[in-house]
Amino acid sequence: MSNNLIFIGDLAKRTGVNPKTIRYYEEINLLPKPKRERNNYRFYSHDTVTRLNFIKKAQSLGFTLKEIKEILALRDRGFKPCTHVRGLFRQRVINLEQKLA
Repeated sequence: MSNNLIFIGDLAKRTGVNPKTIRYYEEINLLPKPKRERNNYRFYSHDTVTRLNFIKKAQSLGFTLKEIKEILALRDRGFKPCTHVRGLFRQRVINLEQKLA
């Protein structure tokens, strides 16, 4: 195993995300499928730590998993998702203003 790969338990500790949640994110393609060794254990790259931290931060800002998936998909295809994120925030502001009215 490469030193650059970590077990799911280590990933959970580093990010504060439950292993069940990590597996769910894989299921819905929010996280890429992890590498697996002969023992069938999941091994994650350090990029997954960054991605999970982004997901947590985006959720804390009120983004849904669907919206986060859209943002990450844009980034994964090489686009800068800034315009999309601004549009999501604008829509959120409009919705809040309507609720307050």
